[in-house]
Amino acid sequence: MHAKLKPGRVDGPTDKYQDTGIDASLFIEGSNNEQITVNTSYIHEKQTLDASFANGDVGVKSNALNNFNLNASYYLDNTYGLTLGFFDNGGTQTDATLYAPDPVDGSRVGKPNSNGYVIQADWTPFGKDNSLKSTLNNIRLGAQYTIYNKFNGASSNYDGSGRDAKDNNTLMVMLWLAI
Repeated sequence: MHAKLKPGRVDGPTDKYQDTGIDASLFIEGSNNEQITVNTSYIHEKQTLDASFANGDVGVKSNALNNFNLNASYYLDNTYGLTLGFFDNGGTQTDATLYAPDPVDGSRVGKPNSNGYVIQADWTPFGKDNSLKSTLNNIRLGAQYTIYNKFNGASSNYDGSGRDAKDNNTLMVMLWLAI
């Protein structure tokens, strides 16, 4: 993707973004009604922020962001699932203007770098082929827990107000319906 944006839609310099990415998936169906899926993606974004720099919204004109994700899922009988994942997001430049210290979502070190793990367990109650209500196999219940090792550039006191990366750990309980 290549985009040129004008913040505030005013004439003058533009911000340029160029994203290059790659992804891959692997699906394995086992002999005992088991399924394994592995997904990975990597995106590199090059930013040239001439307009934002001129407006004082950023302190560095050029930056690059990198995003890496990897996850693996195991499903048994189209009913019980477990997914483990890893994510790593980061920037190449320190920018204390764009990533300024601020309670909760700021960065004490001026970087967006974050990484951690995701664990998900789910249940598709009518997923089996011989289920009485197999026409409802689009319903899934689950829980997902996201664990942060690093958030906005640091593991501890990342925002300059005393919050640690682990303070952003999140539990999500879900009811999933595919239509």
